[in-house]
Amino acid sequence: MFTLVTTFLIGCSTSTDKRIMVEIEQAMKEKNISYKEIIHTEIIKNGVLVFYIHREMLHTSLFKRQTGEVWTFISSGPSADLNPNKDLSLGVSVKPSIPLSILCGVISNPEIVKVIGVADTWKTEKTAKIVTTESGERIWFAFYEQPIEPIFDVIGLSKDEKVIYKEWNEIGRGQREWLLKHGFTTE
Repeated sequence: MFTLVTTFLIGCSTSTDKRIMVEIEQAMKEKNISYKEIIHTEIIKNGVLVFYIHREMLHTSLFKRQTGEVWTFISSGPSADLNPNKDLSLGVSVKPSIPLSILCGVISNPEIVKVIGVADTWKTEKTAKIVTTESGERIWFAFYEQPIEPIFDVIGLSKDEKVIYKEWNEIGRGQREWLLKHGFTTE
C-alpha cells in the first residue's frame, strides 16, 4: 500500500493511482469539503495530508486509509493565505487529540529558499519542506509529532542564510538566542 500511495504522490500515471485520487476526492465530498483544486498530497505516517485551494486560501485535511480500501477524513488542518502580501503566509494546527501539529503556508518571496519553524519554547526546530506545485505555488510545511505550545516562530531564509522573514509570537522569548546560535544578528 505504501508503494501504491508513494507512486500516487509522484504523479497520477496509472489507473490505480487515479483510483486513489478518486477515493480521496470522494472522501472529501462525503465530508462536504469544498475545493477548487487539489494542489499537493503528502504522506504522513499512515495517512495523507491533502493541500487544496478554496476561496483563495490554502487549506489542508488529513485522511487515513481505514480497513479495506476506504480513505477516511481524520481532521482539518491549518489554512493559510494563498496570496500573501508579505513574504510568506502562515497557518498552524495544534490539536491535542491528534499527535501531530502542522505549520504551513505559501511563499510569495522568491528569495526565500528555506523556512524554519521553532516551537515548544525553542526546544524543537524543524526545517520545512518546500514544494512547488504544478500551478506554480510554493507551499511550505513542517510537522511536529506532538502538540506544540501555542508559542512558535517562523523564519524564512535566503540561499545565503540571511533572515528575510521572521514572525514571533512573543518578542524576546527565545528568538534572539536562536538567531545568535545560528550566527545571525537580531537587529
